Amino acid sequence: MVSIDSPHARQPGTFSWQATLWHELAHVLTLQMSNQRVPRWLTEGISVYEEGRARPEWGRDMEVPFAMAMEQGKVLKLKDLNSGFTKPDTIALAYFEASLLVDHIVATRGEAALRQLLLTYGAGGEGDAAIQKGLGVTIDDLQASFDKALDGRFSSIRAALHDQPQAAGGEDAAALRVAAGAKPGSYRAQMAFGLALAEQGDKAAYEPLEKASALIPVAIGEQSPHAVMARLAEKLGDPARAIAEYRALLAHDHTAVDPARRLAQLGEKAGDEAAAALGHERVVSLDPFDPQAHSGLGKIALKRKDAASATREFRSALATGAADKATAHCDLADAYLLGGKTAEAKKEALAALEIAPSFERAQDILLKAVESKDAKDGKGDAEGRR
Repeated sequence: MVSIDSPHARQPGTFSWQATLWHELAHVLTLQMSNQRVPRWLTEGISVYEEGRARPEWGRDMEVPFAMAMEQGKVLKLKDLNSGFTKPDTIALAYFEASLLVDHIVATRGEAALRQLLLTYGAGGEGDAAIQKGLGVTIDDLQASFDKALDGRFSSIRAALHDQPQAAGGEDAAALRVAAGAKPGSYRAQMAFGLALAEQGDKAAYEPLEKASALIPVAIGEQSPHAVMARLAEKLGDPARAIAEYRALLAHDHTAVDPARRLAQLGEKAGDEAAAALGHERVVSLDPFDPQAHSGLGKIALKRKDAASATREFRSALATGAADKATAHCDLADAYLLGGKTAEAKKEALAALEIAPSFERAQDILLKAVESKDAKDGKGDAEGRR
């Protein structure tokens, strides 16, 4: 059994209930495989690792903070990893580091070795002896190979962040331009210059922001390069560029609900179905009680002649409190008609007419449903006579 909070428990954009459910389900498996004896670092590490395997963007929100921790010498040693989960200042780091260790084990020893390690703990193994027996390597050797893997994976991000203090407040664009030119490999220098230009609505901001994005492609948040460029593009009236930047941001930032809403709106306005679908899907994954997102997905499904998906989304829009209920009932009726469910379509059309008796769309759908039913009945009678 998995027990988690409802998506209503926290504000949309602060967590992903889908990622959380996936994470907790992985715990069910690792706890059972190890007879409840798995150490905290391994069960949490596997759960976070599985998040990243399911959806790459689910596992990327700690890349930059972890690189910063490496720069500051705050990465936990493997012998101290379990204790990292008991301290408020290291728990987030411990979760991500444990997932990196699991990834390293799979990459170097194979997935079968990871399963064997779980079974070793289940058979009563503990501590360093369990690692030796399960993986065939000492913890010191594992530490050495893990350190080498981390250095390779995070070297470029660390270089972009290395010894680059935040720009002092009040610096003008000219000073920031000089700093950015003098430090082309500094993420912060490029971002400071780009932000200053973006605040002025200057399209020249794209150049330093693009450089910052190339230095740290996994940067997320409202002040990340793609987020700033997306807002700038909207300000400059360039929806195509804004759509491209929002899509790039969402590829890494899986809880960015407001950018997802903007992407959906821009996609719909521009007639970019793929962008609109991505935006609505991300909103639903973070805020499943948003009727507008469900309705948007339903309309896209109707256009694609996907009756099952359209029906699901329009039912969800009604269940979550669609503002225009008459239209929502008609949308659902159209989905039922597409799926050949004339009786259900008639019921929804009548529900719309109860709310708005003169609603022509509902009247038209009701007529189509009746005619379709009569045609089916007539065909059935003819076949019966034959």
